[in-house]
Amino acid sequence: MDNKNIKILAAVFVAMAIITVLPWIGNQIGGGKEKDKAKNISLDFSDFSEKSVEKMVIKKGETEKSLSFQEGKWLIDGEEADGQKIADFFSELKSLKVGEMVSQNEANQSKFGVDKEKAIKLAITQNGQELLFLVGNVGTTPRQFYMRKDGIKNTYLVESALREKLLWEASKWKKAEEKSDAAPEV
Repeated sequence: MDNKNIKILAAVFVAMAIITVLPWIGNQIGGGKEKDKAKNISLDFSDFSEKSVEKMVIKKGETEKSLSFQEGKWLIDGEEADGQKIADFFSELKSLKVGEMVSQNEANQSKFGVDKEKAIKLAITQNGQELLFLVGNVGTTPRQFYMRKDGIKNTYLVESALREKLLWEASKWKKAEEKSDAAPEV
């Protein structure tokens, strides 16, 4: 190889090294803003817990289920709810993986099923404030679906089993009757 080719290859190598390292350097200088980016999106459920939320209303079409936390236990439409299912629900809510933003356009909301007419509505009341989340169509892979917060145009593709739980019948949320294994008294 002649000296001219070596200089060109060296310049290409240096340019590729800079392009590779530059995002890392920017993140270090910016104080790790990438980590905070997830907290700034509208679908942050990290503050919700089964002890801090007062009420949840799930509505799909004309069907509505109301879960409320009263006197230390969760109730579904006035009957005691299964504590483990409630714990699993909040675990699923907190572990919801927010993926890419698929739209910022209000006109696209019906396409993703997150418009108020088609969506599954999840209203969560905490500290006396109700927040409404709109759960839309299923995505292209299992456990993926579209979701947005009411009042925010951004629609995200998220991953979780949350959508399946929102579609449960009220009876599935209820605490199962304890069966006694003892023999009846004679």
